[in-house]
Amino acid sequence: MNAKVYKTNKATFEVRGNRIRKKYFKTGNIKNEYRLLKIIEEKFKPVTIQGWVYRPINIYPSDDKQVIEMEYIDAKTLRESFREQNESAYYKHMGLWLGLLHKFSFNKASKKVLNFEDYSDTNFLLDVDNKQALAIDPGDYERIKCHPSVSILTGSFSIQRSVLKESKNYFKVIKSVIFFMKGYLEAREIEQLPKLNPGIKQLSKRKKVLWYRRRGKRLPLAKKFIRSIEILVLALLLKLISKFVLKKRA
Repeated sequence: MNAKVYKTNKATFEVRGNRIRKKYFKTGNIKNEYRLLKIIEEKFKPVTIQGWVYRPINIYPSDDKQVIEMEYIDAKTLRESFREQNESAYYKHMGLWLGLLHKFSFNKASKKVLNFEDYSDTNFLLDVDNKQALAIDPGDYERIKCHPSVSILTGSFSIQRSVLKESKNYFKVIKSVIFFMKGYLEAREIEQLPKLNPGIKQLSKRKKVLWYRRRGKRLPLAKKFIRSIEILVLALLLKLISKFVLKKRA
């Protein structure tokens, strides 16, 4: 069986049949991501909501310490699905999945959840034909637990950038974020949005650096300022949207 091989800036991917092997260029990275994926697989039990199955990716043992072996899903990323269908409602699936992860992993004492700092619409698969939704790449961060708003912020920021790039429509951005938050709050079954300030403080330095880059290059000072305003506006938008969604649900 011929393998399909492709590369990113940090790993090589090899697809064989219904499995995919992810080989990191640096051994340290794989230990962190594998540990997170295994814990997520253990904590996150598949849930069916309105005919859709929300679940984690299945992880398989590997003899190679530089490889993570996972199931291969022949599905499109959420960003690809949005690009083709221009459908903001798809982002509710992304919110539901994150809300379920936080619901299953929330620790009452520390008020923390499992860390999924690379939560984005490019790391989220939507299998429309088989009605299943799952996230695939939590990132290779050392921290296992974090405040819930870390993934809320990274997820909503990716939605803002993707939808604006694909549609050039700010109203579409707001609509997509509304669906995302609606799904999240519905899955968590909570009465208010987690505070965002702890999440902003807990974001890794690497993630903050990425937010202020474009195609790997640093943004000019003026554009950095604009990006900072975008992030503040997004945080305010999340608060307003959550109030709107919860008020409508009451």
